[in-house]
Amino acid sequence: MKTAVLTLALTLVVGRIPALAENLPWETRLPFKEATITYVLQGTEEGKEKTFIKDYGEIRSKHRTSATAVMGSGTTTRTIEITDADWVTTYDLDKRTGTRVSNPAKLYREEYTRLSDGEKKNVEKNAHQLGGAMMGQFGGSVKQSATRILGHDADVTSVGNLSTVYLLRGTDLVLRSEMSVLGMRSTVEATAIDTKSPVPASAFVPPAGITAAIDQEGEEMMAQTVRQMMATLKSPEGIESLKKQAGGLVPAGLPRSLEKGVPASGAEQEQMRREMEQGLEMLKQMLPQK
Repeated sequence: MKTAVLTLALTLVVGRIPALAENLPWETRLPFKEATITYVLQGTEEGKEKTFIKDYGEIRSKHRTSATAVMGSGTTTRTIEITDADWVTTYDLDKRTGTRVSNPAKLYREEYTRLSDGEKKNVEKNAHQLGGAMMGQFGGSVKQSATRILGHDADVTSVGNLSTVYLLRGTDLVLRSEMSVLGMRSTVEATAIDTKSPVPASAFVPPAGITAAIDQEGEEMMAQTVRQMMATLKSPEGIESLKKQAGGLVPAGLPRSLEKGVPASGAEQEQMRREMEQGLEMLKQMLPQK
């Protein structure tokens, strides 16, 4: 959970602030008010997912059932993740547990509104430069409208041979993602996008019998990370300072087993896949467009 919180907080600001126009980056809307998107999961992780969209993406709910096999052992997971303007709440249906952390967009919005016009310009400049440096180091690139998936234009974000994510044009909505790490390959692909049928209200109702507890440690980490990131990015010398803090721009927070060269467990692989997917979604808007 610690790594997920840090990844969510860091990648949100680094990826979206450069897209500032008339609207704030976290106010970017999907092209449809409501939708139900069906995904299939293949590779090391097999399963299915449905993502329900309301209010142009402001409210989302992901229902996932999957099985992961690593080195002869397998795990099955059933989760629901509900995102609204204030919270990101995750429920584990098998463990009967739930946790929630503040939506980092809300925290960034609060911090951003406190900045002067000059500081806002520094944030945009530094975030853009950091993104280019990071992705350049890993051979990353973005191609706008590179292909069409299910009748929709898709931008393609790639990081070397590690991961490729196809996003609905100009948004953070994943239509397909491919990841390959230490011989583990996983693909998540949308197979249907239904924008005509009403989205069931039940998709956004927390599962019965599970109460989501606020992850206090995660909240503190999220708030601290947001404050530190904004304090750095608003400075004229922020890019150089942030490079030093990031340890040469190498992403932190990989599972400990990977740092030691040991294959990740099923749970670690799933965590890493999701975090990488989130990061690539957010990093997309920082890269030179080709």
